Amino acid sequence: MSDIYTHYETGVQELLRRLGRGHPSYSTALVYQQRLTENLAAARAYGDTREREAGRAEILHRLTGLAQSALGVTFAE
Repeated sequence: MSDIYTHYETGVQELLRRLGRGHPSYSTALVYQQRLTENLAAARAYGDTREREAGRAEILHRLTGLAQSALGVTFAE
């Protein structure tokens, strides 16, 4: 199923692929993936709220920082 949140899931999968399991930041990225997955599941099941949006913004900000420091690209890239 594809919806407005699918690109976040695709992005985090691509980030994990680019990092590779041996990268020191891989486990941190997995934590952010789990948090994002939980956030998106709740938004899909119960609707989005300001709190969920804020939580998602924080997760995406952290993923961007991780991607920049580890790969030299933003999460959106």
